[in-house]
Amino acid sequence: MATDRDYYDVMGVPRGASQDDIKKAYRELVKKYHPDLHKDDPQAPGHMSDVNEAYDTLSDPAKRQQYDAYGKAGPAGFPGGGQGWAPQSGGSSQTYGGFDIGDLFGSFMGGFGRQQTEETPRGRDLSVNMTLTLEEAVFGVKKEIQVRRYDVCATCHGTGAAPGTSPKMCPTCNGAGEVRQVQDTIFGRVVTAGVCPTCRGEGKVIESPCPACKGSGVTKSDKTIEVTIPAGVDSGMKVRIAGQGDSGRHGGQAGDLYLLVTVQVDSRWDGDGDDSGGKPAWG
Repeated sequence: MATDRDYYDVMGVPRGASQDDIKKAYRELVKKYHPDLHKDDPQAPGHMSDVNEAYDTLSDPAKRQQYDAYGKAGPAGFPGGGQGWAPQSGGSSQTYGGFDIGDLFGSFMGGFGRQQTEETPRGRDLSVNMTLTLEEAVFGVKKEIQVRRYDVCATCHGTGAAPGTSPKMCPTCNGAGEVRQVQDTIFGRVVTAGVCPTCRGEGKVIESPCPACKGSGVTKSDKTIEVTIPAGVDSGMKVRIAGQGDSGRHGGQAGDLYLLVTVQVDSRWDGDGDDSGGKPAWG
């Protein structure tokens, strides 16, 4: 839950505090409120959430400058200051004047078929369990991990076609990825559309499949990638790494990788988490 308190008050530092002062205050507040150190305190998660929110802004010079100038509302909260900040509504407007009911049905069904076609090639999302020390969870860390996933085929470069050949336009749908049926009804002409059964919505067919990937355009392999864990994560959280899941078939969009976080509290902390007692080796 977002806090309504001033971020400087949350951190217990003056508005002119240096980055070192803010980082030091954050360390102390982690020892005071981190849920893994205060499992019997039902207020700890809420306090830690407020601290993480404040630290995320004040530890970033650009975010801090915006906050100092405009507060949490940003420029949009001030008269004449919202240009470039308020989200703009997307999409194009459509006028139905001049269309009969058959045209409207055809437009709707055709759009539905195309949407299915566009979503088909996307790669799967993957998940990996990740165990962090409390220090890594509090201050963030970069790690190299191994992921077994589908990547673009090195032989056909993702086309799915054997070297020296290329996919051909689907003869059934002429590359549209969908087939339409026209029916005359008492309400007028109705057009329905569905995914092409020959090319399965891709608009192309492969006559000579790549021997390495069997025409899929992707092959499975082990990859070592570097991931960045942001500061302030906790056990049970998911960290999304965009585009690091399975590659999509035939050049489709890659899925995402999700890191499932577990935080370990080790012997560097005293047992009761009292900040008057033992301090961590990194404190």
